[in-house]
Amino acid sequence: MRVVLVQLPLQSHDYVYSQENVPLAPGYLASFLAASGLGVDVVVCPPEVANFAGDEAIVQWLVDVRPDIVGFSSYLWNVERTLHICREAASRMDGVTFVFGGPEVNADNETLCAHPAFRTGVRGEGELAFAELVGTAMGGHTDFRGIRGLVLKGGGGVELTGPPALATDLDAIPSPYLSGVTGIPPGGGMLVETVRGCPLRCSYCHYHKSAPVVRAFSTDRVAAEIEWGKRAGAREVTIVDPCFARRPGLMDLLEAVARTRTPSMRLSCELNAEDVTAPLVEALVRAGVAHVETGLQSTNPRALAFVGRSFSRPDFIRGAHLLRSAGIHVMVDVMVGLPGDTPEDVMRSVDF
Repeated sequence: MRVVLVQLPLQSHDYVYSQENVPLAPGYLASFLAASGLGVDVVVCPPEVANFAGDEAIVQWLVDVRPDIVGFSSYLWNVERTLHICREAASRMDGVTFVFGGPEVNADNETLCAHPAFRTGVRGEGELAFAELVGTAMGGHTDFRGIRGLVLKGGGGVELTGPPALATDLDAIPSPYLSGVTGIPPGGGMLVETVRGCPLRCSYCHYHKSAPVVRAFSTDRVAAEIEWGKRAGAREVTIVDPCFARRPGLMDLLEAVARTRTPSMRLSCELNAEDVTAPLVEALVRAGVAHVETGLQSTNPRALAFVGRSFSRPDFIRGAHLLRSAGIHVMVDVMVGLPGDTPEDVMRSVDF
């Protein structure tokens, strides 16, 4: 059985985003399947096809590679194009199972679920559910209703098969980098997960619903990935954790990264400015963190209450100043259109 995994980039008027498309999720799935003992042939769509080919060329590549299962990593920036490519590919291949994964896979996503190309999706963390789906298909079965964490569409509408199964030991999921599945894209960026799950409960985000418990990869595992990136020539490492400052064992991890990285390797992360302390900033600088993204969202207490966010104006200012005084670039996110926010409220947040 052959499983093909595809992640399409964000498209723009140039190739900047395409050069930075890191197929991290397909890499995890491919590495996990390779270690599962199922004996499947796993193919990750090569970057020269996924990132730079047009729709017709991608469809033809899928036809030529002759898969039994195709898995698409779907995000806000690629889901509509992915659905189009899926529909075109399905019209030319009989007996192929198409599976969608990623944060777009939810029963209330009408763009996805109402589309004729969508039949099967994996919600949240995908390694365990997708491997079980592949094993079921290898046994000649097409009824996946006994697998937890799926969104299935049939004659009766959309059906959820229960909460996703979560890995208790994240280190048991092989690293896409260390296993040789995922490389450094032309732009030189590298994405690294150090945790899964989020301690916050923001109503606009689905992440904490599909992964409610924060679990961490070990310090040794993350340091080994940074070491691999150094040897592979990664110029920038982006930590994709939602709240990096609240990672368990953060200070030990930063010290390990500081010992591992090269002076030219930049790191970036997301964190809450209110969580920043002077010792944390010193550790971030030693680890090479040069860019921090922090979610303000709004300064309007009413809007923040609606979406389950907290905001301390003095602590936010203190944290931002600590970062900037250490030479760390700070980018502040503002969400436009939150419930309870007027245009005037948005401008007050921008002015702040």
